[in-house]
Amino acid sequence: MSPFLSQVFTPIVERIISCINRPMEPDDNEEYRDKLNLHKSYYLFINSICINGVTEVIASQNMEQVNSVLGSIVEGASTSPDSSVKRICFMSLKKLVEGWIGGQNVLLDYPSTSGFIDYVYKEILPICFVVPLQPTFDLNEGQAYLCLGEIVSLLKELVTQRGEEFLLYLQSQYLPSLMIPTDIGQEMSVRLQENDMKSLKIYFKFRIYSLS
Repeated sequence: MSPFLSQVFTPIVERIISCINRPMEPDDNEEYRDKLNLHKSYYLFINSICINGVTEVIASQNMEQVNSVLGSIVEGASTSPDSSVKRICFMSLKKLVEGWIGGQNVLLDYPSTSGFIDYVYKEILPICFVVPLQPTFDLNEGQAYLCLGEIVSLLKELVTQRGEEFLLYLQSQYLPSLMIPTDIGQEMSVRLQENDMKSLKIYFKFRIYSLS
């Protein structure tokens, strides 16, 4: 782990968030575009930490900051109008699940690994279905379809890390809460155990259309 990056991480994030939250002049399109670009830069910064295997930089921060960063990634995946930003956020979440549940860089003092698992089930899993079901999420648009691929990869990672526990929760608790029929829930659980990602993406695109 980089001690320097761990030390400067929170000040960098706080500075970026402060700029993003700064009041904006009405109808200032240029400032609006600047904020969108700053948002994307923030998520690219977080993603660079995740994909380079140094997620302990985030885990080593105080819990308030860890929760703030996690919440910002979930928010970006949920609310960004830019599908490429949504995709970046899901990429980051997949890497966090891989690192913090997979045992390499278990989140320090969450207060426990199960605490992060609970967070995954309550906050991260829902957006895997809510986001592609949003009316503005156009699966015929290139970045949106790539984003769907990252969502499928995240779900597959949860199957890898939690196995039957995850599949049972998905099938018996979460999907029924969305009023998804039992037979479709069972079908999704079976398909998520397959290894052909291309086929799985096509299947999920079909299912999202059928549920929209």
